[in-house]
Amino acid sequence: MMLMTSTQILDAVQRSLQENIGPELQTDYARVQLLAALVAIREIIDRLDHGDPCSNENSRLEGSMQHLAKGARSESPALAAKLEECLKDASALKDPRERNYALNEGLWRILRDAERDDAFRVLRLVSENIQATCAEDQRWVSPEAIASLK
Repeated sequence: MMLMTSTQILDAVQRSLQENIGPELQTDYARVQLLAALVAIREIIDRLDHGDPCSNENSRLEGSMQHLAKGARSESPALAAKLEECLKDASALKDPRERNYALNEGLWRILRDAERDDAFRVLRLVSENIQATCAEDQRWVSPEAIASLK
């Protein structure tokens, strides 16, 4: 028996669908559905190889928040304390999606209550996070599926 890794199995399924099934499909709808399935398979392969994107985003966000808290500690101890409290509360959550929600909600709460300079600092962090998330999301856009739409 040949033992394949999960990635190898999914690669084989993806290749078979793309090379053998795709050319046989007669309608645009069927081709778009196949392309969407291929994008989903590609995402699963990426998760197997690189981990849950939500966990990766949490690590990036937590690092940014820790860096901001450290930098703000001398000029704005209240902001640093709020960031550290948010990080502490989120760290108690084990589910990556719950943790992500807590981190983002905490940031928005801090931003809502922040004064001028603190608001600017937090808004910059939020903006950088949004840009990083959008860049990450672009990996999953299927230009083939979009191009096939009439």
